[in-house]
Amino acid sequence: MKGMTKTAIAWCDFTWNPVWGCLHGCSFCYARGIAKRFGMQVAGRDDFYPTWLRANFDRQMPKHPARIFVNSMSDPVFWKPEWAAAIRERMAQHPEHLFLILTKGRQPNDWRAANVLFGSTAIDQAALTAMPADRNFVSIEPIFGPVDLAAMPADLQWVIVGAETGNRKARVVPDAEWIAQLRRQCKEFGIPLFEKDSLQPIAGRLVREYPSWPSGR
Repeated sequence: MKGMTKTAIAWCDFTWNPVWGCLHGCSFCYARGIAKRFGMQVAGRDDFYPTWLRANFDRQMPKHPARIFVNSMSDPVFWKPEWAAAIRERMAQHPEHLFLILTKGRQPNDWRAANVLFGSTAIDQAALTAMPADRNFVSIEPIFGPVDLAAMPADLQWVIVGAETGNRKARVVPDAEWIAQLRRQCKEFGIPLFEKDSLQPIAGRLVREYPSWPSGR
C-alpha cells in the first residue's frame, strides 16, 4: 500500500487527497493546473470535476505524528456526504495526526474533533470578516491588504500568510506593515503564525509557529 505524499507545502508534512476536483473556478488556483497536467493519469479526467479516488483514500498513514493537509486538490463543499463520512471515520482512527481541512465554502463546521482543524481561505479584510465564526484556522494567501484579527473567531488556533507568487501583471506585493501588524496581533492573542517563503523578501526572518494537538508535538 502506498504512503501519503510528502509535500513541498511548508506548513504541513503530507498531503492526502481522497478527492480531486473543485467547482469554485478561482483565478489563482494552482490545483487546476496540476489536474490539467496529471488528471487523466490520477483521476481519469482533466476537467477538475470532483472525483472520489479510492486509491488515494486507502494510502497508508504516516508512522509518526504528522500534520496532514487533507484537501490540497479539492474543497469539501463539493464532497458527497458518503465521501465526507469515510474521511471523518479514517481521521478518527488516527488521533496521533493533525488533519487540516481548508474551504472557501460557508458550510457549518461539522468536522470538529481533537485532531482536526477546519479553516477558511482569505485574501483581505472583507474575506476575513465574512469568515464563519466556527473556523479553527485561516490561510491568508495571497494577502492583498492589511487585515485585523480583532473580530476573528475566539477559537482561532492558527494563521497562515503568504504573498502572491508568479508573474501576473497586476501582482500584489504586500506592504511590510501588513505583516508586522499580523505579527503583533498574533502575539497579543496567542495565535500561532506561519509565514510562507514568499514573504521573506518583504518581512525578513520568517515567523514559523504551529498549532499543538494532543500528541504534544
